[in-house]
Amino acid sequence: MDMEPPRIHRLDEAVVNRIAAGEVIQRPLSAVKELLENSLDAGSTSISVTLKDGGLKLIQVSDDGHGIRYEDLPILCERHTTSKLSKYEDLQSIKSMGFRGEALASMTYVGHVTVTTITEGQLHGYRATYRDGMMEHEAKPCAAVKGTQVMIENLFYNMTARRKTLQNSADDYPKIVDLICRFAIHHTSVSFSCRKHGATRADVHTVATSSSLDAVRLVYGVSVAQQLMIVEASDDDPSSSIFKMEGLISNCNYIAKKATVVLYINDRLVECGPLKRAIEIVYAATLPKASKPFIYLSIQLPPEHIDVNVHPTKREVSLLNQEVIIEKIHSVIESKLRNSNESRTFQEQRMDPTPSGFMTASKDSLSYHPSPSGSKSQKVPVHKMVRTDSQDPAGRLHAYLQIKPCSNQKGSSLLTSVRSSIRQRRNPKETADLSSIQELTREIDSSCHAELQDIVGQCTYIGMADDVYALLQHNTHLYLVNVVNLSKELIYQQVLRRFAHFTAIQLSDPAPLPELIMLALKEEDLDPEGNEDTELKRKIAEMNTELLKLKAELLDEYFGIHIDSSGNLSRLPIVLDQYTPDMDRVPEFILCLGNDVDWEDEMSCFQTIAAAIGNFYAFHPPLLPNPSGNGLKFYKRDPSAGQEMGDTSKDSGMTSNGKEDVDHELLSEAENAWAQREWSIQHVLFPSMRLFLKPPTSMATNGTFVKVLHATSTNKNAFKALIVAEFTGVKLELAKDFEMGVSNKTFEFLKLNPIGKVPVLETPDGAIFESNAIARYVTEIDVNIARWLYPRLGFVQFLQPMEDIAVSALKRALGALNTHLTSNTYLVGHGVTLADIIVICNLSLGFKGIMTKSFTSEFPHVERYFWTLVNQPKFKKILGDVTQAESIPSVASKKPSQPKEPAKPKAKEAPTNETKKEVQPKEVAEEEEAPKPKPKNPLDLLPPSKMILDDWKRLYSNTKTNFREVAIKGFWDMYDPEGYSLWFCDYKYNDENTVSFVTLNKVSGFLQRMDLARKYAFGKMLIIGSGGPFKVKGLWLFRGTEIPQFVLDECYDMELYEWTKVDINDEAQKERVNQMIEDAEPFEGEPLLDAKCFK
Repeated sequence: MDMEPPRIHRLDEAVVNRIAAGEVIQRPLSAVKELLENSLDAGSTSISVTLKDGGLKLIQVSDDGHGIRYEDLPILCERHTTSKLSKYEDLQSIKSMGFRGEALASMTYVGHVTVTTITEGQLHGYRATYRDGMMEHEAKPCAAVKGTQVMIENLFYNMTARRKTLQNSADDYPKIVDLICRFAIHHTSVSFSCRKHGATRADVHTVATSSSLDAVRLVYGVSVAQQLMIVEASDDDPSSSIFKMEGLISNCNYIAKKATVVLYINDRLVECGPLKRAIEIVYAATLPKASKPFIYLSIQLPPEHIDVNVHPTKREVSLLNQEVIIEKIHSVIESKLRNSNESRTFQEQRMDPTPSGFMTASKDSLSYHPSPSGSKSQKVPVHKMVRTDSQDPAGRLHAYLQIKPCSNQKGSSLLTSVRSSIRQRRNPKETADLSSIQELTREIDSSCHAELQDIVGQCTYIGMADDVYALLQHNTHLYLVNVVNLSKELIYQQVLRRFAHFTAIQLSDPAPLPELIMLALKEEDLDPEGNEDTELKRKIAEMNTELLKLKAELLDEYFGIHIDSSGNLSRLPIVLDQYTPDMDRVPEFILCLGNDVDWEDEMSCFQTIAAAIGNFYAFHPPLLPNPSGNGLKFYKRDPSAGQEMGDTSKDSGMTSNGKEDVDHELLSEAENAWAQREWSIQHVLFPSMRLFLKPPTSMATNGTFVKVLHATSTNKNAFKALIVAEFTGVKLELAKDFEMGVSNKTFEFLKLNPIGKVPVLETPDGAIFESNAIARYVTEIDVNIARWLYPRLGFVQFLQPMEDIAVSALKRALGALNTHLTSNTYLVGHGVTLADIIVICNLSLGFKGIMTKSFTSEFPHVERYFWTLVNQPKFKKILGDVTQAESIPSVASKKPSQPKEPAKPKAKEAPTNETKKEVQPKEVAEEEEAPKPKPKNPLDLLPPSKMILDDWKRLYSNTKTNFREVAIKGFWDMYDPEGYSLWFCDYKYNDENTVSFVTLNKVSGFLQRMDLARKYAFGKMLIIGSGGPFKVKGLWLFRGTEIPQFVLDECYDMELYEWTKVDINDEAQKERVNQMIEDAEPFEGEPLLDAKCFK
């Protein structure tokens, strides 16, 4: 049968537009990318994105760009309307990211679009709604901030199939977050943020930075940024190619399961398959199997050498001389990797469980090798563990030290219950219009110390070392920081950044200014009881009161300090959320506002007010003395007790009537004040500091970060550091009360040097140890002096042949040094260097201990060199008066069987010299103290159980089918309620679990830290829900009838969960156990995002 050909007809324009829209806007990610590019083309410096249901229900992009003209609004969303080009030839020189005029039009065909905009100089903005490319109604005037806001609602409402395929918002939201991160690392002058609709905190928030590396550090983390190398390439030969490339590539130590490739060509985020494959080929030959690289490249080409109009979404571009450019980039990256491959870090599969297992030691140096993310953590008690994650919620000293429980359990539990609820408000996005405030904030930014900012931004709070200094950890280093100085600077900066945006603390009873000022003046008076200057003080109070009343409007509007017409203080600003300053310092603060503020000059005025608020709100020690230790004497009612300063038994409250002598009410007030301060430091100050503080360069030298040297006052290696400090003018202090064999075994010291040797120097750049790494031949001198001297002092067994070898080697080394010094005053150059300091300190041990005049006379230039330097003032200040040994020490008579050939005269030592020699061995012997055997775990001492945990784990792992009938039944047949216990756990803060990958990482971290209990536990952790917030629930089987105490003490995550013991006689609970073991889905009516097993 003949069939007539179908008739060709023109499609309706609405159908054409909808088909085209489906190509341009393929998913919410496409719409967000187009809107971000529009915002960047508009010259924006701040862009925020808000999403609901992964962008299907709402996409809102706001920027502070130049806005849209009112007369352009009617055609804004029509197809092929654009401000980027006017004729086709313009494509040859196009520099903007948008150019076709299709993005906004396409969005109106698949969603409901609302645009709000205002241009600079307008009194108000305009809002317009669009559908199918047309403006629905005339634009209406509205309130607006500078820039444009585009809102798309109900995306794909008219494309049912597309909407159903995109129903899972958990997939799209992370992709959009990743897209914004990619924009952030290239457009470093722009601030980006992205949050879910209704969320109080952004899931990604970046600030304008000076470099792409800083942006990577903000977005992807310090661990990624540390492994990146800068790469550059260019070619200006017109005969081959013209391009310039710069970027960041990961080195050979970077390990990741998924490649991250961020490619910009002429500032346009694109993909280039051939270039990506060429780079992956280079890395495939370098990285371990299955590891992927991190690549960020920015390529600049002449606009006429690139065709941007080759893909509906502008995802791909076509390049002139593409093969040549790829080949050159391939060659540059290959060369860069080859050079970096000379230094590699590999993670050992097995680790030595002793402390020295953390270190890879060689003869001359010690280097620390951190384990890459994802590897199993060692079974190390938490009070000996190196914490490297600044996001860990733990941080108090009792998490590390074995401390008895506090008697005030109620107060302690109250603090614990709210510790995770502290969330600091972000600073307002709008900067103050006043040029003086802008100048002051620019000063803060310009004077920021980059290394210190990295430390405070990524540090972990350990605890308070004393009333003023706190211990912080950054990576593997420990720091002593001045809390008062840090808090002053933080408050000062926050006052300027929150200028005119303060909420207030309402005082219950308004405080009269005259009375406050009089109190402050009396505090300053050396004779507060004297009445001679009372009238003068009253006049000062009246003058300051009148001054502050005149300035009340300024103080209230800009700083949140409210003074009423009667001269009463009624409100103070909230600078840090959840923190109220010490109200005992209000009088001092008011007097400072009157006396110290420069009210004449605007900038000086704001600066001095901010400084006064900073001093008032700083975390000063409470006015009541610390009731711990010797401070307790202040609270004794009997005055005579306070005079017995030397009686430590009374000071510690150990007398029989000590309780009767103490003012318990005042003592309780002091304990509460000090406990509240420490809690605020941990949970308010340091989280705020990580978010907001930009430490000035002065903090590196003014004592805020103190350098501490851990060593005894007689250690020759400590001498080296102290002499260097004398030459360089650096303030360096020996740690107080350092005792060899005790102090170097503490947790804090072992964090600096896990092998426990001295000295260790703490600096903002890390802990430094192993003093002899500078000169290798110096080690030969040092070692052979020790091999000669130490056996004679009884440190090690004396063997005459070994002594002869050591003396012979020492003479060779000294001979080489003597030859060098024949024509040189110093080892290097014409002045004292670090090499000289090391040699002199090592020689000092020999000169003082065993190298007599008859021995050293063979090396006259060494003698001249040594005595010249040790008598220089800076050496002498540290070494003291050096006296050469008069005789060689006799062999210690510890082992009668030692050889006693009369190789050298040893019979004329004075008894006093022997006594001195006997004092020193103890110290060195302590340095080499062998580690004590590890005590047994209490769970190993429990009676045997019929349940063999490893048998259950094997049954669980090997059961592939009929799980209920085999594994679950087997579990209950094995289960021993007398030897094991079952526990449900529920995460307390599920409302925070809004991002899937963050929640998964949180659970993975918990399981990793539970590794210390692997021998005694089995667990299942379920992440429940199809979209945030996700619920985290778990089931745990522990050895013993209670949760092991060492797990509660050492795994700080435990307190983040609610633990409930399973009643195995309750069938409902028993069925819940079964469902959790077999990962039943749906679980309690909800889908599972993931299930993780701990076995």
